[in-house]
Amino acid sequence: MQVTKRYSDPRCPVPLTSTAETSDILGRQQVRLLHATAIALAEAIDAQETLDVLVRQIAQLGGFRLGQAFLVSPDQRQLTWCAAWHEGSPEMAAFVDLSRQLDLAKTRSLPGAVLLDKTPYIRDDLNSPLDAARRDEAVAAGLYAALAVPVLARGNLVAVLEFHRPEPISPDGNAAILAEVLATHFGTAVVLRAAEAERERLACEERSGRTQLEALSRRLLSVRESERREISRDLHDEVGQVVTALKLSLETAGHRMESTKAALVTLMKQIRNLSTKCRPPMLDDLGLVPTLEWHFQQYTAQTGVRVRFRRLGTCGRYHPDLEIALYRTVQEALTNVARHARVPAARVVLCVEPDRIGLRIRDRGTSFDPGRVRQGSTGITGMQERLRPFLGKLTIQSERGRGTAVTARVPAINHEVRTMTDPITVVVADDHKIVREALKSLLGSESFQVVGEAGDGLEAVAVTERVKPNVLLLDVAMPGLGGMDVVKQVVKRVPRTQVLMLSMHAADAYVNSSIKNGAAGYALKDIDAAELFHAIREVAAGRRYLSAPLEESGVAEGELNDPYETLTMREREVLHLAAEGLTSAQIADRLSISPRTAETHRANSLRKLGIRGQTELVRYAIGRGILTAPA
Repeated sequence: MQVTKRYSDPRCPVPLTSTAETSDILGRQQVRLLHATAIALAEAIDAQETLDVLVRQIAQLGGFRLGQAFLVSPDQRQLTWCAAWHEGSPEMAAFVDLSRQLDLAKTRSLPGAVLLDKTPYIRDDLNSPLDAARRDEAVAAGLYAALAVPVLARGNLVAVLEFHRPEPISPDGNAAILAEVLATHFGTAVVLRAAEAERERLACEERSGRTQLEALSRRLLSVRESERREISRDLHDEVGQVVTALKLSLETAGHRMESTKAALVTLMKQIRNLSTKCRPPMLDDLGLVPTLEWHFQQYTAQTGVRVRFRRLGTCGRYHPDLEIALYRTVQEALTNVARHARVPAARVVLCVEPDRIGLRIRDRGTSFDPGRVRQGSTGITGMQERLRPFLGKLTIQSERGRGTAVTARVPAINHEVRTMTDPITVVVADDHKIVREALKSLLGSESFQVVGEAGDGLEAVAVTERVKPNVLLLDVAMPGLGGMDVVKQVVKRVPRTQVLMLSMHAADAYVNSSIKNGAAGYALKDIDAAELFHAIREVAAGRRYLSAPLEESGVAEGELNDPYETLTMREREVLHLAAEGLTSAQIADRLSISPRTAETHRANSLRKLGIRGQTELVRYAIGRGILTAPA
């Protein structure tokens, strides 16, 4: 620690000698302050807040009258005033103000010296060449001795701490040592926080990379199947037809061309087999079960391994991607049986249950340890990746003497398996007729089946309960009964119907409330047609959907505490109708209750919400989305 030369000065009071008892009391006080400092530093949020805590605590621990902190610029050339603590006199406040205004890195100052040397400095009197620019203010505040210490993080100076008091400061005294120790702790904390921030950044990048990799893997599988489909079609439709025409032409050439004709027949058969192997056309034309049965015949003819196939439950047509995923899983598992199991037969079971689709491929042959299979094995990885988009799970069990079982399970969302021949049924609920007509026309063009429509909330609940659609497409702002309450009623009365909110409102409150009340998705009205079709299919499949801007903003994750939740359903119905301007008699007629009951419900709902008068009610209804604001 560098110490400037000390001169005697009658203005510097000499500290009194402490007794042993006084030292013991001071020691206990310092321990308590150190403990409080550690807690405060741990709870501080950022560097500025931490430095503020550090300056205050060091000043109290060391008996200083004033303390300041200065942040160091990344290029190690600038000092920026950051925090200060003092005993509250106007003179000390003036000294702090001057320190804040001066560029101490360019003046001969104690913090400037630390910036250059990265070592502590002590100034014991005002005759020191340092701090000439602040001497008058220091004299006025009675500050004759000062200590400045560096805060280092991995060898880089991140801050400078400066402390002042009237009494001399010993380089070996408690005050100087405590200041250096706590400054070192803060420097370590800066390093740890930077390391934690870097770790979190890397973790986020890893998660993002994993998500992108999974998306890329699914895209790769999709592209590969698409290419196989195209190759299969080209082989059959183009090459196969040309070879057929050539064979027919050779028929007219007589018996001299018999060998050529035989070769062409063989070539046609190979083309047909190659086309089928790429992607069986019957998978698109006839579905999963007929294709599996055909594949088992071909497999037995090629490998000699018989396949016993059993179906449990009703098997229909499924989504093309799901059908190809299940088909490829069976195909890959049976390929492994032929290569490794050394058995004459295998068994395949397809089981369709109310809550899942299951596949099991089992043999009684040679076993293996699934845990020791080479990481990234293309067969197992391919099966897992094909099932992942459908939330499917692949399980492999292999025991010596019992063989191997490969089991694939895919959840059937909504406790039912939707087949391709059954269109998704939709009820459209919007208070604007022109919007309903446009949506009905748009959905009809994409083979959705619109089975009902509604112009207000009460009608939406009634129609949905009557026709039980796959999806209720619902506007947030509905007359009669608001969209949030429609969701609650539909979830309670028609649990198999998924609700997709369609709204102009993108505020978090609308989205959070919708999801909390049971909506499966929330789409903004400015999405394009293709995205709307995707949203409907997503919620129909039991998956949550949020428009891209909402998903990116991270909404729909919190919980809301809302007095509106305390209203009964009848009180909400009355509240919504009252907001539309209906009188108690009109509400009673609409809901088939007495006017007195309607008035009671109206009064109770307004009391619970703290609303006074019709004007406040209309304002509240617009803000919540119960009513649409006038243009």
